[in-house]
Amino acid sequence: MPATATDVYNIFSPTVNLDPNRLMQNHWNRLSAKCKDVLVLAMPMKELPVTKEAYIASGATEFMRAQFYVVRVGSVDSQDWGWSNAPYDCAKKTSRSDVKPLYTMDEHGETNGETRFWSFKKVSNNKNKGARVEEPVDGVDTSFNLPRGSVLTFFMREEAYEAGKSVFVGAGDLESIAPYAPVLLQLSGTNSEQAIKGNGLKLRRVMPLRQEAIYPFIDDLCSSKRDALERQDMARRYPAIANVASRSQACPVKCEVLSTAFVFQDQELQDQGVVEIVESGLEPDTGSVLHLPTAIMLASLHTQDFERAQRFLSIALSHDAVKCVVVASEKPGIAVVQHLYVDVHKMLWLTTLQKMRTSDNALELPSTDNIFMCFGRRVDSGTDPSNFGCDGASDVLQVLFVFIWRIPTFISFLCILKIINIFCYLKKMIKICFFYILHEKK
Repeated sequence: MPATATDVYNIFSPTVNLDPNRLMQNHWNRLSAKCKDVLVLAMPMKELPVTKEAYIASGATEFMRAQFYVVRVGSVDSQDWGWSNAPYDCAKKTSRSDVKPLYTMDEHGETNGETRFWSFKKVSNNKNKGARVEEPVDGVDTSFNLPRGSVLTFFMREEAYEAGKSVFVGAGDLESIAPYAPVLLQLSGTNSEQAIKGNGLKLRRVMPLRQEAIYPFIDDLCSSKRDALERQDMARRYPAIANVASRSQACPVKCEVLSTAFVFQDQELQDQGVVEIVESGLEPDTGSVLHLPTAIMLASLHTQDFERAQRFLSIALSHDAVKCVVVASEKPGIAVVQHLYVDVHKMLWLTTLQKMRTSDNALELPSTDNIFMCFGRRVDSGTDPSNFGCDGASDVLQVLFVFIWRIPTFISFLCILKIINIFCYLKKMIKICFFYILHEKK
């Protein structure tokens, strides 16, 4: 129960953003052991079957192509994350002084702070690994970085859906993964022979995530299709992943919606199940019209009431608190929202609220000429408005304390009610006194 202004400020202080790599690791830890390879946050660019039945229903025969858009590549520490080493022999232990990590962090140049993948020499037993390859092989550098914004293509074979061999972890009852839904990939390097052929990456596991898991990573996306395609080309310049890295026009981009934007829907848009965000600030190379599916709007704003969601979104737009993940549609000039993120801190001005703090006096919370902030008992149909803001002697469990903005005229009205109550009480007491005086005289 808040007792001072400090309590109120602490309740409504913006949360601190966690380290993105830690977020990825936390997601992975919930359902799987720590990862010996590299974690990558990605989005499948087409619907991805999870079960064998869904795989067959998709029309795939021996294999299917699965494309993933790389949002962020996780860092490694060679201990808990990315601890795979070479050489490795499953039959005997290799001296620690002889092994080298297959994943390291670059410390210099343009790739400073990025994860580097190393290949290893191929040996007769596929379970074992030869020494790490550090020099170019036939003039080809088999080590590489995986840039954000890369598009990776892997071949998913039917055997990957067999019981005990499935590459999917934590999928539960999910039959397929929707396009552009967030997933975590476990990616490993390959031997140098595969790397020379351009197949230097291998998909080990896929973990589906909840839709909102993408929100902290939206800023990792490019703002325009042009920049996204440049990143795809950057990945294709690495010889070791030339066959894995591909190029796609359907890449997702972020759109930081302008505060001047507004929501519009006519009968035609309603029939399509979308609303239009007008004057969104979308980059022209992505589209000139931004459509937001109604289902995504309702889900993101946690309501099934369309009118309420529309009003809520309008407020968020005016406070510059909306970001989207969008993809160009097959219809020319139209882009479609895949993820809608509303920054509640910005929408409620919580950061501004902290800056307005001047004292620890609960009666001196921020105020303006029109509204001011206070906390106390909730005013509802079961509460006497004259008791607003008073603890009284009520049972603490029955008293609901809330943070609230009130119009001064309304508070003045409550104060007048309190004064009227006092006068009524005094009037009643005077009547009682007169009654006793008259009774005594008789």
